[in-house]
Amino acid sequence: MDECESRPMVHPLVRIAQEYDIEAQAANGYSLADLLENLLSKDKHDEAVSTYAAHISVLTQDVQLGSANIHEEPQTSALFGLLASSFWHASILDNLASEAEKEVGYEDEQSDYHAKRQWIYQDKRQESEYGFDFGIATSLPDNKVKITVFQAKRPATEEHYNNISLGHRVREQSGLNLPVNRNQLSLDIKSVRKSIKNNASIIPPKRLRHLQNTLADLTYIYKNRDELALPLAQKESLNNIIGIIKEKDSLYDAIEEMCTCQTNIAIATYHGDDSMFSARFSYYQYEAFLSLAIGGWTHDHRSPNAPNWCHYVQWLNGANGPSWSTPLQSALKTSGRMDDSHRTFASTLSSALSPSDQTIGLILPRNHARAFAAILLDKSPNLTWGVTADTHRLAHELLIELGCPPNQVMQPLRAAHIADQQSHHGQDDDNEPGLDDGLEI
Repeated sequence: MDECESRPMVHPLVRIAQEYDIEAQAANGYSLADLLENLLSKDKHDEAVSTYAAHISVLTQDVQLGSANIHEEPQTSALFGLLASSFWHASILDNLASEAEKEVGYEDEQSDYHAKRQWIYQDKRQESEYGFDFGIATSLPDNKVKITVFQAKRPATEEHYNNISLGHRVREQSGLNLPVNRNQLSLDIKSVRKSIKNNASIIPPKRLRHLQNTLADLTYIYKNRDELALPLAQKESLNNIIGIIKEKDSLYDAIEEMCTCQTNIAIATYHGDDSMFSARFSYYQYEAFLSLAIGGWTHDHRSPNAPNWCHYVQWLNGANGPSWSTPLQSALKTSGRMDDSHRTFASTLSSALSPSDQTIGLILPRNHARAFAAILLDKSPNLTWGVTADTHRLAHELLIELGCPPNQVMQPLRAAHIADQQSHHGQDDDNEPGLDDGLEI
């Protein structure tokens, strides 16, 4: 065997990661190639595939979409498709590397390993008006599931790259945007009336109709202000809750304070029709964020990872750095700008997809996931899911359990490839569970 043959081959995922590091290591502060080499040296091939898929997908999105000023919704939709492609080709490359190592004697000839980690996802068909945009469910051993949800925003300009847009206003179901206070309401009415009176003869008819409709809406709100005052009171209570989170050293202390403080007693019934977190009162997006987060935090708020299952994600709007993310409770503690709690979104996504990383995500028994997902969908009705599991069958079942309609399930390329590979090698279905799943759906 000559010197070239005796030298261990560079795994193709590591080789691609070396090129990735040239593009991204300075911004990330770590080496993807080193991460993958470490995982592969420990035979954690599934972990290496998901880590690779997360980083390559986000880099592609940042370069191809973020730097081109693409809006946040297309970027969110593209992410799941990029993950499908990355999981697919990463698994193929890992299997080819295993076969090549057998041929040159670096791997046991009896080894029959193939990376099996599957990615399957829901087609995103509607923009999220309020609440979280997408969630990732990761199947874990012992019939458990890790849930991580994300709200993605694109900054208004490249200069706002470090800004957190968590208090964005959304329209109520009534279609009316409530003013901040009664005095502001009166000023708004006077201002619109003055515009109509002074400009009725010169402004375009379409603009005039808009002003007249606005005046009618404001007048209705003013006449019914007592009945419509509840959301404003809830907004004040919401600010108190955010203040408590900012003041406390730990989320556990904040939860205890919120559940016992008389001024915030509504926190105990956050899911009720009269709660400040009812969908009809979702005037500010972080009302929907908190209604979900508190549900998870109170589910098991003593768990070290419980605070880290809801995340804010900053997509790019120009070539101003990598996409980044921060846990929701950290974002609430800031003054509206990125702080030391942030990390690259590629790193956060890698942790969310990982079956062994339990530093982020809410871990539930699988038989609890269906009920918990129903709560999530009630507060974020357009939440879109992606699932990773050891087999296509398990990933598909879990996606349906999370509330995805069957006609919105996007079939992965990986399942078809494995089925073809199994047929080629003449493997027995019983010896390779789940490898034929792509043919059954």
